Amino acid sequence: YNEKYSASARGLMTLKHYIEPIGTLQQTKLTGSVEILAAEAKYDRHTFTAGRSFYMIEQGLLFANFADGFGYTGRFPFGQLRGFATYSAEYGKAACALNVTGCNGDPGPFVNTPNLLPDSGVQNSGRRIFFAAEYYTPEYLGAQATAYALYSRDMISEDASRSKYAYHPWYAGLGLRGYIMNSNYRYRADVIYQGGSTYNLVLNGTSAPATISAMAALLNFTYNLPILRQYDSQLNAEVAAGSGDADASRMTNASQSNTDGSYTAFHNFGSFSGGLALKPRLANMQIMRLGTYFRPMKPNFTLRNLAVQLKYSYYRKSVATGGISDPAATEASADVGHAGDLAVTFNPMADVQFFWGFGLFKPGSAYPLTNFDGTDGQAWRYAHLLSLTLIF
Repeated sequence: YNEKYSASARGLMTLKHYIEPIGTLQQTKLTGSVEILAAEAKYDRHTFTAGRSFYMIEQGLLFANFADGFGYTGRFPFGQLRGFATYSAEYGKAACALNVTGCNGDPGPFVNTPNLLPDSGVQNSGRRIFFAAEYYTPEYLGAQATAYALYSRDMISEDASRSKYAYHPWYAGLGLRGYIMNSNYRYRADVIYQGGSTYNLVLNGTSAPATISAMAALLNFTYNLPILRQYDSQLNAEVAAGSGDADASRMTNASQSNTDGSYTAFHNFGSFSGGLALKPRLANMQIMRLGTYFRPMKPNFTLRNLAVQLKYSYYRKSVATGGISDPAATEASADVGHAGDLAVTFNPMADVQFFWGFGLFKPGSAYPLTNFDGTDGQAWRYAHLLSLTLIF
């Protein structure tokens, strides 16, 4: 209204079918949820958001998800300020219709999320509150620096419990993005420190408090190729690393995982694009990716927005004896494996978006030769993702 006030609403219907029955889980299930129900107001250099919306900080590693809360963006001569205060929109089974995931209770392994790559692994935050702030400097000599911080408070109720699971992390990060010499050579680099408190796993039934001391780093480089410019050809190189913990054999839970001393494995509540077949979290991982992007039909007006992306990934543990987000990697080896991804996107119109992705993953020696059920522990894995998004 009047170019100052706007409201947004968006729902999600999810049909999930397991090829084979898994325990007591319903094999085919249709669920619905409200992803966006928010209002926005703009006043000169200030923008305010309230309600259920998509909130994100930095590249989205620390937090990138739908939540209930308030957001602010301000643009000033000295730079840009952003911040939000949110609740993860988890209201329990009794009021599951209000949950951001509806009554499904699971964000799903393959969700097409705004502003994120389709192979990004979006985390289920549980019942938590988040406070975030971010500052971007003005651009100078082709570079722009950023500083950001995030604090998360676990809302779990466990006062009478001897085994405690509360996880209260905070994060502080610095980033730099821009280009080298000219816009054909673009980069982004981030370094993040994670602190806070949690509980170690102990054998006597009483949880021991522990401090969190972890780190992560990300580096991305994009080169616009001087050949085949009419097809927007690019080369991409990425390196990402998250610290691990030598005596934490699992990364599915941040608390009750470490057995002694500070907990040094990096955990995040956002997303990371690491490959469609493995979809790794950055906890105890080092990931090297090399890829290319081009628009093969750009000279054709009808198919000009069809794009193809290829990526190769190599995965290693930061600490060989520690676990990773895939619980099947039980061996004390740093070699997690290799992966390849192919993605095709096509936007024939501004309100129609198509995506098809295919990923392969070959487990390395961090996986056992034979699983406990007798199957091949290092067999090839593959994943498909097909999505069609209509915006109206």
